[in-house]
Amino acid sequence: MSNTQLLTEKYRPGKLKEILGSPKNIGIIREWADSFKGGGKPHFPAILLVGPPGIGKTSAAHAMAEDYHWPITEFNASDIRTYDALMEEVGPLVLTRTLKAGIFRKLVLLDEVDSLYDAEGKVSANAPDAIIKILNFTKHPIVMTCNDEYKVHPKIKDMCVIVKWRKMTEGTIRKVLLQILKKENQTFPIEHVNTCIVKGDLRASINSIEVLIVSNLPTSQKSDLKLSPFDFVREVFTCTDMYRLRRISENNEMKPDDTMMWISENVTLFYRGIEVVKAYEQLSIADLYLQEARMTGDYQYWKLAYRHMIMGVALCRKRKVNDKGYIKVRNPSWFKKMKETKYQRRTIWAKGALAQKLGKMFNMSAHSMMSSTFPLIQKLCIDSPVHMLELKLLLDLNEHEIAAILDTSTLDPRIAKFMNPDLKISDETQAIIERHQNKQKPVLSFFRFKGQEKKA
Repeated sequence: MSNTQLLTEKYRPGKLKEILGSPKNIGIIREWADSFKGGGKPHFPAILLVGPPGIGKTSAAHAMAEDYHWPITEFNASDIRTYDALMEEVGPLVLTRTLKAGIFRKLVLLDEVDSLYDAEGKVSANAPDAIIKILNFTKHPIVMTCNDEYKVHPKIKDMCVIVKWRKMTEGTIRKVLLQILKKENQTFPIEHVNTCIVKGDLRASINSIEVLIVSNLPTSQKSDLKLSPFDFVREVFTCTDMYRLRRISENNEMKPDDTMMWISENVTLFYRGIEVVKAYEQLSIADLYLQEARMTGDYQYWKLAYRHMIMGVALCRKRKVNDKGYIKVRNPSWFKKMKETKYQRRTIWAKGALAQKLGKMFNMSAHSMMSSTFPLIQKLCIDSPVHMLELKLLLDLNEHEIAAILDTSTLDPRIAKFMNPDLKISDETQAIIERHQNKQKPVLSFFRFKGQEKKA
């Protein structure tokens, strides 16, 4: 097996006739592509391929481009989110024609048009308008893919030939996996091949069979080899024995998101040029599987994510490992940033909890409390420890909330005194404690609860 190319790429169908399981869909695709012959503008400028991930939608687009000798330009619509971005990136391509070696058409592929989100994670309101405008003026065939047809704008669907792909049967997936094993000169018991089949997802199944090939063991077999995060990351980038890396990855105790951060942080230290590009492509695929696991609650996707972020990244190496030079593995910068901002984040959380308590006490919103009344309360408490003690007793404040009021850290010696008021001896302090214990009205009218004045 090639050490630099994943099986999903190595055995991607090169022609439409090589795609299994959807002869009717292939016929529709050919009929739509033929409508662009002769230089005229067809009735449907685009085709929309609908179906779950891993069934061959993107592969069909590349195979079509190969069959009709169309150069292909691919965009991920979930990355190109806004009207302006779509018009700037895609617009110039579809509004001009290419004349090169007799080629008059070029194929534009827009992936995931059901995932048009802005930077804040909200559905983009104007991005569909850009796609509609592009479809109205395009001079080139456009292929769009989506997982959920109902999330695609109705006007976009009206301008497309819609092809719905069904999940591949286990028999079809098994046939593909056996063909790959034959081409790779590998032989495994059929029960081991069956364990690699991911229901309805050919791409994930090929990833599983690849792990089986490089490990030459059933995927259920485990090892007791464990490494620290630093040694584990070094193995990912320098290990030339895929069987050993397989064993190490099985015993990796880091969470998927942490593993992703450790590996992505060190890609540019160990790799160069195209290796970096390919490695980040594998990490992006792994991130999609992690997102799918979070959205669906199906954590089987974690296995697929691990395979891309570990085996996939390791297989991106093209140069020989330099054993002479030592490269120090870096801690993820995200961990450092979180550590540096720990105090600030804790202060923000403490102020938020404090705002809720004070707002309830004074019958106002937390926002109004922090923007108007809180500065006055803060000044009173800083100027007079008696005020701070009374407020602490009234609201049962913790050390972080007291620190937020006094605008200091929890290491301030005053905090310990307020958390242990019995240590204070003054008569005034003792009176406050006794009044609080006897549930009498506060000494300071400013801190009275609403309605206490009438009872008094």
